[in-house]
Amino acid sequence: MKDLIIIGAHCPDEEREKLLYTLVNSLLEVKDQFDIMISTHTNPPSYITDKVDYLFYDKNNELIINDLKYLNQPWFKPDDKSIIFTTFLSGYSTYLAAYRLFIGGLGLGKALGYKKAHFIEYDTFLPNFDELLDNNKLLDSYDSIQYKFPSSEGMPWGIGNLMSLNITKIDTLFLEYNKE
Repeated sequence: MKDLIIIGAHCPDEEREKLLYTLVNSLLEVKDQFDIMISTHTNPPSYITDKVDYLFYDKNNELIINDLKYLNQPWFKPDDKSIIFTTFLSGYSTYLAAYRLFIGGLGLGKALGYKKAHFIEYDTFLPNFDELLDNNKLLDSYDSIQYKFPSSEGMPWGIGNLMSLNITKIDTLFLEYNKE
């Protein structure tokens, strides 16, 4: 059985649909090694979905509003010495919505019998597939592979544009939705 690539997507406009289309088309190069799933809150057009194996659609795109504990903390560097984190740029968080797409895709992947999955955001650009293929091999020995910025960049946690997981070994926290 092939392994699975899950694309997390929220593409309510033409600009973001174009990014999803570009990623899907690029992944066709490794289609002989991976099946492709789009996990989304929006309905991508058929000229995109006809190129993938699965579509997981969840119309619930719940945002967290006005809860400071969970609001996004975008950051920027006004100069080489300072990093500013603030929750006051957007006023909402997409954590629940993104979490639903993540676990929905992984849960469906597990139910379909996949052992390995690679979660990629729709706006990711992969200049080549070396990391993806390397991660796939590493999943024979590791439960997951994630990337993070060096702590000097102010973000010591994993970034979400590419995560590789051995579905058979992950905690149910990533397979069963719990809003709380």
